[in-house]
Amino acid sequence: MPPFFTIAIPTYNRKGLLKESIQSCLWQTFGDFELVIANDYPQEALTQEMLGVNDKRIRIINRPKNLGALLNMNALIVEAKGSYFVWLSDDDMFMPSFLHQAAEAIKLYPNAAAFYSTFILGLQYPGTMAEKKGEINYFNGRNFLRKYLNQCFQIQGWYGVFKTSFFKKLGGMEQLGKAWYSPCSDALIPIRMSMLSDVVFINTPLICYRTHEDSISQ
Repeated sequence: MPPFFTIAIPTYNRKGLLKESIQSCLWQTFGDFELVIANDYPQEALTQEMLGVNDKRIRIINRPKNLGALLNMNALIVEAKGSYFVWLSDDDMFMPSFLHQAAEAIKLYPNAAAFYSTFILGLQYPGTMAEKKGEINYFNGRNFLRKYLNQCFQIQGWYGVFKTSFFKKLGGMEQLGKAWYSPCSDALIPIRMSMLSDVVFINTPLICYRTHEDSISQ
């Protein structure tokens, strides 16, 4: 039976932070998920043993050649077996109730194709905030888009939970400009999703978007 969620982590030569990102997935209070890690650093293949884990829910894909950040991310959508899909950067972390609260929102609003929560910035993982239950807000696409463009939501565009079948048709991230991280590409995802579907917002920080010297959020 396929998992309910696919968590997809694209990674490139960042084992220390990656281990912490993986642990934040394994700490989830909702356990029906697969974790797919796509290693885009061909010089060093990753194994579960190297990452200090042993879990049958984890799949590691070692790319034979470097695809680049966006191609590696989008290829993970194709790999997904779960009914719902979510990316996680190899330097960020989920709160333990992230999947649980997302699953509750999906149960309430199964016709929505995208589910967002807010986030916090910082290097340290604030585990004490993990149990805060967020208010679940449902929007038709037009209303969500209006609020999003008016900056009523503090969200990262690529950090939504997406209905996998819908998201595969959408295609993921687009390359904008020449920078490897394609600035503003993630901002297009909520716009495209809200033009095609209803959207749910969970009003609590369920993602730790970490800032450090190599982070684009610095």
